[in-house]
Amino acid sequence: MSLEAPSHPLDGVWRNQTPTTGAASKPGPSVSAPPSPELLTEREAAALLGVGVRKFHELRGAAWMPQAIELGPRALRWSRAELLAALAERAPRRVVLAEPKHLRQVREMAA
Repeated sequence: MSLEAPSHPLDGVWRNQTPTTGAASKPGPSVSAPPSPELLTEREAAALLGVGVRKFHELRGAAWMPQAIELGPRALRWSRAELLAALAERAPRRVVLAEPKHLRQVREMAA
């Protein structure tokens, strides 16, 4: 007995390709991935930073975080380029401290 998920007849079809052969049904522009948007919603910006929406709300108040672009009273957007630049240049880094001597000794004795 096979546990494979059933295949949908349109799986793998992109724009003007036929489901059976994958060949173009009529001439048209080349198919490529859609461009990523320059202005990101709150959810997209949070995903770009690798955090949840709630954490993104907290980060909005951080000094290193770029300000939102207000398109309307409830339409805030963030510039992808500004977020990436802020993340690379100004986001705080975790400082890795050396292991305290007494903990290192205990760990070495246990090993």
